[in-house]
Amino acid sequence: MKKMFLKRWGSLILMFGFLLAAAASAIGAQKAANHADATGSVTLYPDTPLSVKDSQNLRRLGGSAAFTVWGELQDMTVADPDLGSKVQTNALVLDGSSELVLPLAPVLPAGDTNGCLLGEQTAWELFGSTQVKGDTILIGNQTRIIRGVVSLPQSGVVIEGSVNGITGSGTDTAEESRYYNRITVEGGKVEDAELFLMQVGLEGKVLRMDYLRSLRWLTELIPGKWSDFSGWKENFKQKKQDFGLLSKIDKNCVELYYESQCRLYIWDTVLEAVCVMGALVCFLRSGIVSSVYSALNAGLKNNSSVSP
Repeated sequence: MKKMFLKRWGSLILMFGFLLAAAASAIGAQKAANHADATGSVTLYPDTPLSVKDSQNLRRLGGSAAFTVWGELQDMTVADPDLGSKVQTNALVLDGSSELVLPLAPVLPAGDTNGCLLGEQTAWELFGSTQVKGDTILIGNQTRIIRGVVSLPQSGVVIEGSVNGITGSGTDTAEESRYYNRITVEGGKVEDAELFLMQVGLEGKVLRMDYLRSLRWLTELIPGKWSDFSGWKENFKQKKQDFGLLSKIDKNCVELYYESQCRLYIWDTVLEAVCVMGALVCFLRSGIVSSVYSALNAGLKNNSSVSP
């Protein structure tokens, strides 16, 4: 009897431990999902990088469509003009509002060529503080006012406009430089991005980063009719190309961050499911179900025995 009692309580303690672990995993998964949402959801990858002039042409062709053209530059020198401290870091260069690329961060408006957003880590390295909104920094020989400090990108700066004066090359003019290799389109739907490509006549592909977060691509394999074998084949070929593009491109800091959060989300979601199953097994092993069943069965027998 004592052995059965200890077994029951041991199983119940394990069950509650699994439930706590499941709750912690669920919180972690939700946190990772929220962090992933800190990046723009639908991004286009032009076959050929764009210049500022190309981006201006897209504004004319795109009509009322809201989008931001952007790219990442490596190894930029960022300095505090007062203290003289310097760091080598990356810069996200935007033509358009930062809100589409970094929807949960302070907004760097389109056309704000005097401002910038500064990553938290870079702020600490330069100033020893993150309370630096309104201070100035030097990027190359450009002076920029800090409009806000952001956690994404954690390291680096976000700027609007030309790279004249920040790359260290005298030949880098707004017309000649081709450093824009991403386009984020408002709407959050793949269909919006594909329509944009057709509207502006641009050769490019949609980066299906959402495949890293869900199994939606499995449903996209299904053609209009299950018996449409050519449709199955075409959809499979398209998914293969999408995954191939994701694996071969050089991901920038925003995409690497999204990828890491998707891994955490999937890991915590799987761990949550395992812990729930473990709690269920412990509950069944505790013998509570059989005890309740036996008690109910005995009660029914007693009722039947006293009935006239």
